[in-house]
Order: sequence, then C-alpha cells, then structure tokens
Amino acid sequence: MGWTSSDSWKSVSDVRKSIMGDYASGQMSATLLKMQRGLNRSRNQLWALEERGGVVTITVFLVSKEGGSFAMKSMGIEAHPYYYDCPESFLSKIDPPTNDMGEEWLAGARVFQEARKRTFDVGDKVMVYGKPYTVVGTADKKTQRWYLIEGEEAGIYRAKPEEMTLEGEPEKFGPSVMIVERQSVGV
Repeated sequence: MGWTSSDSWKSVSDVRKSIMGDYASGQMSATLLKMQRGLNRSRNQLWALEERGGVVTITVFLVSKEGGSFAMKSMGIEAHPYYYDCPESFLSKIDPPTNDMGEEWLAGARVFQEARKRTFDVGDKVMVYGKPYTVVGTADKKTQRWYLIEGEEAGIYRAKPEEMTLEGEPEKFGPSVMIVERQSVGV
C-alpha cells in the first residue's frame, strides 16, 4: 500500500507506460479497459477503468515527483481515496462498490461532477474554503473554468466551481479550495 518508484521514470508518461505494461503482462491481476489523466492535471493522477474478477471498478494512481525520479501509489475506490476528479464517463461504467467506503467515494465523485457543472454570476456571494467572497468575473484556463473572486482582503483570487458554494449552502467537500494565484486589483 506504499509508494513504488523507479529511477527509469522521468515523467508521468513513463509511469503511465509502466502501469499499462503491468496490466498487459498480467502483473496487475486485472484487465485495463481505459486509462485517463485526472481532471485536475496539476495533481498528477491517472485513473484506470479496469475489470477485476468479472467486476468493473476504478483505480486511481497517484504520481509524485521526488528529486529527479517519479513514484506512484494505487488505490481502488473501495479504499475511498479522497480524490473525486475521476473522468465522469468512468462512473456510469462500473459495477456497484463492494463496501461502504466505495459507496461513499462514488457518491462523492458524483457530487464533485455535478459541482463542476455549476455556474455563477458576477455579484454572487459565495463561500470558498469557509470564507465569504464575491464573484467578480471569469477566467478560462485551457479547458478548466475558473471564477475570479474577491474577499475582504485586498486581492482577487481564482477558484473553480467545484470549490464554491453559494452563501448559505452547505459546503460539498469541506475546505477543499486551492487558491492558485493571487492577482493584484487594478482599476
């Protein structure tokens, strides 16, 4: 259940090739149906849709870089990995989870996917990381949609829709915001 590393892994692509080779050689005791990067590319997650013993399930491979080499750790959904940005197409293809933690993970992944689709308007009062903000604009970064939010402190921050709730709504994932970049306020 720990991390596996290799000096030959110099990129996430190398780790992916190694994992796919393990599936192809039978070392994974499962059949790989599809592998895809996570929705949040900065987290270096590889999601695998796999068939194991006649059951279709999902495994996440966390990839980390330490020094000059990469390491990876795999977790099935029955371990409730607390990462929910699995490709949405995988969710409808799996068999029901075999334990409560897997069911909780699947419910969390579905809530996450719905939260990603939310839209907010300029002027909306939102909560992010337990703090109040006002939506002041939008900013698209490649395929990810970001909102510009302003709080009581000086500055404008970026947040994703899955990190935001309207003021008064319960938070979906607790304090999960990633304030990626502080931007100066200029008028």
